Amino acid sequence: MELISLTVSVLSLGMTIFLVVIVRQRFEYERLQRESLVKELKELAGSRDSIDFAKTIGTIERIVEGQKQQVESQLNRLSEEGIKAISDNGPNQNTDDLLKKLEPLLKEKAPVIKTESSEEILEIREILLELKSKFEEMAAVDKFVALLDDDEEKKSALISAIRRLGNDEIAIRLAVAYPSSGATSILQDIAISGKGNELVGWALEGIADSHRANGNLDQAEIYYRQSLVALENSLGDEHEDVAEIIDALAQIALKQGRPVEAEEFLERSNAIREKLHGTETAEVADSSIKLADLYSEQGKLQEAKKLYERALDITSKTLGENDEHCFQLLSKLSTICQAMDQPAETARFLERIAAHQSGKELHKTLLLLIPVYEATLNWKGLESLYRRLIELCEHEETRDELNKSEHMRSLARVLLRQGDKMEATDIYREVLEDYESYLGPEHDDVLGVVDELSDLLIEQGYLTVAAPYVMRTFKKTLNDTESDKFRRLLGKVKLLAERLVENGDYDVAEDMYQQCLTSMEKLKNPPKKAIIGLLRKIGALLARMEDYEKSEAAMRRAIRITELLFDEDHPETLILLMQLSHLLLKGGKYQEAENICKRVLEMRYKILGNEHAEIVETLVELYKICKLQENETEAEIYQESAVDMADSLYGKDSSECKEIRQAMSNFDGGMTISGKYERVNQKTGKLK
Repeated sequence: MELISLTVSVLSLGMTIFLVVIVRQRFEYERLQRESLVKELKELAGSRDSIDFAKTIGTIERIVEGQKQQVESQLNRLSEEGIKAISDNGPNQNTDDLLKKLEPLLKEKAPVIKTESSEEILEIREILLELKSKFEEMAAVDKFVALLDDDEEKKSALISAIRRLGNDEIAIRLAVAYPSSGATSILQDIAISGKGNELVGWALEGIADSHRANGNLDQAEIYYRQSLVALENSLGDEHEDVAEIIDALAQIALKQGRPVEAEEFLERSNAIREKLHGTETAEVADSSIKLADLYSEQGKLQEAKKLYERALDITSKTLGENDEHCFQLLSKLSTICQAMDQPAETARFLERIAAHQSGKELHKTLLLLIPVYEATLNWKGLESLYRRLIELCEHEETRDELNKSEHMRSLARVLLRQGDKMEATDIYREVLEDYESYLGPEHDDVLGVVDELSDLLIEQGYLTVAAPYVMRTFKKTLNDTESDKFRRLLGKVKLLAERLVENGDYDVAEDMYQQCLTSMEKLKNPPKKAIIGLLRKIGALLARMEDYEKSEAAMRRAIRITELLFDEDHPETLILLMQLSHLLLKGGKYQEAENICKRVLEMRYKILGNEHAEIVETLVELYKICKLQENETEAEIYQESAVDMADSLYGKDSSECKEIRQAMSNFDGGMTISGKYERVNQKTGKLK
């Protein structure tokens, strides 16, 4: 009985061990198989090319058959191990203790094994049901797609179907790989739903970039905003890609006339980059530049300047002052300072640029400095600037002889500002020689240099040296005698001639007048007024040279032109007649002088009436001429007429009457004509 009892105990123990082991092994095997099945099912559900119903059924049958064979193998193996375990225990093993140890283990593990197995079996069933539903849906899609004519429509339909299968990831990848309007709509829908990842965001950003490049800003903005939603959803609000999208939205807002919104976008992107990278990085510098550009366009120059300076400081530290980005920022700062009317600041930034440049780039920067130095009256700076420009023009890379001459001309002007007339004169002469060799003697720029050189020579008192230069520029203006330039240079000729007369250089002065007169007379339509003025000047000069015959001839010619141009009784004619009478007196032609004065008196009575100050003056002139001819009777008549008219005009006790009486009573008939009639008023023709 004991043997039988022992045998039963051993068998019970062996079976128990066998059951525990086989259940545990089967559970583990089933778990692994279920995981493999789930993985394969998901792959099948996620790939359009892998969805094949027959293939899937075959896979499931293969898994089930494999599971069955594995279970049989495990049973055989575990049976052998159980028997072996029983024999190993030996007859002395305490069976009761062993059973006691196994009992709680069985009670604890069996329900868990059962529950887990049931749950996973249910999960497999659900997946199989879902897969069956998706197979049926895909079969319907296949039939629908087969009816479509357009490839783009087919792509869109397939991607939509895959998305309905619950796999947005594959739908996104296919939409990106096979772009179409339908695929784009799917990406937009995914982004709006909040399920979009960075792939959706980047794809929509690319579409937005394309629209923006083509000028479709409204469409670009829509895609950028949807891209922003997808990227914020997948990458978070503070990411470099998010900042780039916001920058793009800012540029669109700016181009569409929404500066306030653009400013908000740029401030946000700037804040993101500061938080991501810190305040001293290239990304922050770039963001600051974009915001500064916006401020500059809005006219917020002070705010823009601060941001540009900040970006410049960062860029100088990170890339070095010789980097092109630094030069660009310095250029922006100089432009803003110039707009803010800060010439000193403008010069500071341009000088920083110039300090790191050479050749053509340096030449450009130095040219920008010219108006800045001029605005601050920095003549020393300008002198140094032009000397550097002249040196650059002599280098092989930047050789430019004409520009060199222009810079030398400007240098001469600056030297004049500083009072260095000698060096300025030498430079002008060199410039004139260069200009003539490059442009020819009649070029306007050449004559401009001649004009400036003549001014400088006159200012230094080199009048006779200046005269040929003045005449050269004057003759060039004769093609337009109505121009301001002609009038200016004619006046310059007259003033120079007068100064020559004062210096006693009569011949040079006369030659200038005669050259002017000859040049104007040759014109198709000579300027008559200018010719009259010149003839009067020539007449006065010749009288001063005591060449009365030539002087008289010049005055008579001037009178003839005046009578033709105006009239015999025109005030200008009367003035010239009075001047001619004075010249005749100087030449001793008293009777001719008297006849001319009588003619003037007659015309003045006719024009001015019976009483007028100019008539009084003419009567006084006739009184003096008669006294000179010792014609006392007529002299007395003219004297009485002059006094009576003056009393009537001014009053008997007036200062004017007293002056007239005094002039006639003090007149000495024996005095030379030269002493009496030399000073003549050029406007009225009367004696001074």
